[in-house]
Amino acid sequence: MKVKKSIFLVIFLSLVFFLGPNVLHGRQEKETSQEKEKLKLHHEIVVTATRLETPALEIGNAIVVIPAEELRKQGLATVAEALAQLTHCFLTQNGGAGAAASVLLRGANSEHTLVLIDGVEVNDPVSPSRAYDLSHLLLADVERIEILPGAQSPLYGSDAMAGVIHIITKKRDLHRFTLASEAGSFSTLHTNMSIGGKLKGISYRLSGARFQTGGVSAASSFYAGNKEKDGYTNTSASGHLFWPLGSQKEIELNFRYLKARTDLDNYGGPYGDDPNNQQDMDTFLGKVNYRSLSLGSRWEQRISLSFVLNSRENSNPEDATHPAEREEGRFKSCFFQFDWQNNWFLTENHTLTFGVEQEQEEAESDYLWLSAYGRDRSYFPAKKATSTGIYIQDHAKLSSSFFLTAGLRADHHSRAGLAVTYRLAQSYFLEATSTKFRASLGSGFKAPSLYQLYAPATFWGPIGNASLKPEKNFSWDIGLEQILFHQRVIIQLNYFFMRFRNLIQFDYASGYQNVGRAETWGWQLEAYMKPFSFVRTNLNFGWVKARDLTHQTPLLRRPDFQAKAEFEIKFSPSWKLLFSVTRVGEREDIDYSNWIGVRVKMPGFTLARAALILWPENKFSFHLRLENLTNCRYELVKGYGTPGFSVYTGFAFSF
Repeated sequence: MKVKKSIFLVIFLSLVFFLGPNVLHGRQEKETSQEKEKLKLHHEIVVTATRLETPALEIGNAIVVIPAEELRKQGLATVAEALAQLTHCFLTQNGGAGAAASVLLRGANSEHTLVLIDGVEVNDPVSPSRAYDLSHLLLADVERIEILPGAQSPLYGSDAMAGVIHIITKKRDLHRFTLASEAGSFSTLHTNMSIGGKLKGISYRLSGARFQTGGVSAASSFYAGNKEKDGYTNTSASGHLFWPLGSQKEIELNFRYLKARTDLDNYGGPYGDDPNNQQDMDTFLGKVNYRSLSLGSRWEQRISLSFVLNSRENSNPEDATHPAEREEGRFKSCFFQFDWQNNWFLTENHTLTFGVEQEQEEAESDYLWLSAYGRDRSYFPAKKATSTGIYIQDHAKLSSSFFLTAGLRADHHSRAGLAVTYRLAQSYFLEATSTKFRASLGSGFKAPSLYQLYAPATFWGPIGNASLKPEKNFSWDIGLEQILFHQRVIIQLNYFFMRFRNLIQFDYASGYQNVGRAETWGWQLEAYMKPFSFVRTNLNFGWVKARDLTHQTPLLRRPDFQAKAEFEIKFSPSWKLLFSVTRVGEREDIDYSNWIGVRVKMPGFTLARAALILWPENKFSFHLRLENLTNCRYELVKGYGTPGFSVYTGFAFSF
């Protein structure tokens, strides 16, 4: 580890001390036209990397952006489906639509990725590891998704050890009405509608969506005893209000409501089917944000208050197949956050950001089950925890080509104590060759979850441990982006490394303990090519190694590689064809079919999909998409089902 860290530090400091002086002497000022040209090459504006609107050219971290246009043409319904298209992470899901879905970013655990919706943390406090279930987020009102890999705790605090996934929704959409609907295989119907306007100076956007499907069997139908399909329904509503208070003050209000029902099975593998196992979920999210500019527009304040309320109920009464088995569960959690962010625009090219965050989380659960072996109960009484974070970040444009970001943060958890994290990132654009070099390093942490801290002991032994310390990690990455042939070819290459320590793992004799260690590393290659005006190609390849250093074994469900080739052919201004092929490599999992978990190797698989998009006029579009063209039999989690060949068609119009 020391050798690897030293090698990276040498490379990183070389960029600073050799490239830095070059750009600081003789390149301090450039013509405005040259600046605009470079922004054309990197025109995307991102917010997650610095908590400010920042051109991608200036970002020293690897960042993935899925814009609204990309989401629309893919014809996907959920955020989970969108993330499954990426080779930067691997999505696992215990069945079809609505089944629990987790994302493994750069080979890390799902709980080590922080998920945000419009800046609001949505990782669930009642989850044993405080992870987030991505299966219920619909794409209907999503403007874009930003994925920021690597340790990001200096800006976002706990949970952001492997990175941040930020879902940014559509905001003001003045005088516009949109209706879209899609129907297809497995009795699937997806409809969404939105309306935007302005009333007495207040801009608004309201949207609603309904998704329902007959689904596939959660316990894979390729095993004996699994014939019953597990359906899913989701009703979502969201809104955004914008109220300007003069030229330099404004108030924004965001809210989101979600109600979902998922049919479940008892477990994956043979005879896991259950005809009446269901889960009901309700989530309500709200955020109020106040923004002001003062001191000649050099001081920007952003004060926000947000909350998330979660309620989940599981019901599995007795049935003919399971006459002596019954389960009932109730899970509730709430999360409150106050954030005061200050941006000081010291000069046109230098911004200092500092702020304070205060968070409080609370959770409780009660789970009862009855079987032929007797009755038992898992009760978790209401518990809460608070944390306070102070952060500072310096983002500087040292020249027209050299950008540097440094950050530091201190967090204090009411039970786990103090955690200090740091981050350093730089970007250098070599104009002569249209090459961007970037490098970053940082540290992250994750506070123990409420369940890990306070779960009561049972007859079998202790569970919670109030003496737990935060999990911690160190990560670095380095990469380059090369633009060729007047932007007809763009190549990106990234290498990353992460090491985790103090990981919280369960021990049957002593409960949760800080005993785990892990390491992940790998590289990502992306190539964008536009050989002709009507043809576009994207090639992506990701290679990851993830190991449990305590037991010297591969981490479960991490494919050794993922590759994707995507082709887009625009036959005319009004219609185009998309085709993609994804290959997922082998990975290890646990087979519980014999009740004793056995580590097995899961075979790789290949998925192909195609879509035809037709828009005869700007206000109307039609699409047809085909999923799993070869009807490939595969599993994301051992024993659980996945959809076979399926067809969907739909339309969208606006005025």
